[in-house]
This record gives sequence, C-alpha cells and structure tokens, in this order.
Amino acid sequence: MNPVLTKDPTDNIEIGTAHSIVRGPDNNMWVATNGNVLRIQASEPKTFKAFPVAGLDPKDIDVAGSLLAVADASNEPRIVTLDTAGAVVGTYKLPGKPQGVAGAPNGMIGFSQQSNAPEQVGLISPPTLLPLVETPGGVGDPFGAAYGIDGAFWFAMSANDGLARLTPSGQLTQLGGFAKGSFPRQVAPGPGNTLWVTLDMTEKVGRVVGLEPPVGPPPPPPPVTKPRTKIDKGPKGVIKTTHKKAKVSFRFSSPDAGATFLCRVQKLVKKGAKKAKGSKVPAFKTCKSPKKLRLGPGRYRFEVKAALGGVSDETPAKRSFRVVRLPK
Repeated sequence: MNPVLTKDPTDNIEIGTAHSIVRGPDNNMWVATNGNVLRIQASEPKTFKAFPVAGLDPKDIDVAGSLLAVADASNEPRIVTLDTAGAVVGTYKLPGKPQGVAGAPNGMIGFSQQSNAPEQVGLISPPTLLPLVETPGGVGDPFGAAYGIDGAFWFAMSANDGLARLTPSGQLTQLGGFAKGSFPRQVAPGPGNTLWVTLDMTEKVGRVVGLEPPVGPPPPPPPVTKPRTKIDKGPKGVIKTTHKKAKVSFRFSSPDAGATFLCRVQKLVKKGAKKAKGSKVPAFKTCKSPKKLRLGPGRYRFEVKAALGGVSDETPAKRSFRVVRLPK
C-alpha cells in the first residue's frame, strides 16, 4: 500500500493558526484555530462544523478522556475543555500563556506555561486546577507536552536541552542528554515504550527509550473539590437614593484558581404579599467581578456562585439589601 497525498478536501475552512490537529474520542478530527474549534468528519472531510470559543488563541489541542483540551494563549490565558458536541465544559484560568497540552485516558490534563516568571508546568484533575509546579530555577522554556506510557506527563524543555517529567502527584524531575543547543520543541509517545522529540536547532529527531508502564492500577486522581465563593464587597442593609434607580456594585472572588462565576438578582416581596402573576426566580447567568446593577426601590437578594470544570458551588454567596428612594 502506497500513501497518496490528496488535495486538502477542506480548503474552504479559514484556519488562522497552524499548531495541532488530533483524532478526537468520537473518531473525528479536531483542529483549534482563532476563535473556533473545528470538527472534521474523517469519513467525509467536507462535512465539518466550527464551534465558536470567544477570544480563543490556541497553541495546542489533545484528547483527555472523553473531552478535548485546548491550550489558549490569548490575553486571558487558559486551558479550555470541550465535549464532542463542541460545548465548553471547563475553563481554567492561568497566570501565564500555555503552549503545550496533553491528556491522559482518565481525563487528567498536563500543560506547559510560559511568559511569566517563574515558568511553570501544571496539572488539571477536572474540575480542579492543581497547584502549579515551577521548573528548576523557574526557567527552561517548557513547550511541547505528551502523556507517556509510564503514566506521567512529559515536556520539552527547549532552553535546557532536555525533558521534564511530571507525575500525577506533582513530582517534577528532569532528563538531559540532548546535544547542547539542540532546542527540543515537541514531544510525542511512540511504540515500544518510547518518546520522540523534535530538536529544532540541530534539525534532528531524538528518541527516549526505557519508559516502563506503571505497575498495578493507576493512582486515583486527587479528590474533586467543589469551588467556593466569597463576596468581597457590596451593599447590605438600606441603600438610599434620590434617583429612580440606585447604582449597586458587588465584588466577589474564589480561592479556587480558574473559577468563573454565575450571578442572579431576585426582587423579594413582603411576607403575605401576592407574587406578580408569572413571576419566578431568575436563572443564574455568567458574570464577572465587579457586577454593576441599577435597581429601583424594593428589597433584593444578590447571589453569586463560582464554577469550575462544569461543577458549581452548591452554596452560593448571598447578600440581601433594600433600595429606598428619597424625595429630592
């Protein structure tokens, strides 16, 4: 059988970046590009679908269990996970811009992170972003990422002429041996318990042998912790205004890195008063801190809950207050 190169059957797709393509858990091909993640049907490549992801500036894409993981190096750097229907499942905010991302069969995610000091690599055990791990000396230019047969995540350390190995428990070690100035850039698992590494400056490919599969069942991932929410600043009691509506602002946060937020404001009725026909409790909607509101006279309850990896705080932070209009 001789391989044949065919004309790109999807050349009508506007792909603004060229970083990575992966076979998804649904057996379709997936590409991340500026503002979109594309699903390309392998059996019929012209049948493709673009799923918008606002602000996406992707550097890498991989499969993590039943999900897709994308390294987003936009102005709001993050790791984004999506299901095979193209829906965003989790968003994990990062202090630096990720470059490489690798997924494990159990859904765990490893990633490299640059553009901040110290440089770091990290792990996500959905829905939890685990504490980031500094590279030795806080340097090394971590770039490409791969999940090895040994059950660890491997990263090409371009400035160190070697690799870094990160276990699911967060232990980081280094492997050297490449020629000085070889600049390892991308890494991928190969057959026979190997890793293969591109060496940009020497224009060669390196091979790492001797990886051993872990003995016994893999260690369980860290326990899932539900995100927590705190209102840092906001009104309580009575707010007085001489205008038709009062300006109200709330600031809130979460100790869980990468959390996003959902808010709602409910107008309360006095005890014994009849509710307006068709009135109902409003749904939570995506929000950011500070949340600014303009409210007329009445009693209100503001609620906010953190969300991480598709899991939200079951006990939202609450603040009740009253708006009173005074005569001018």
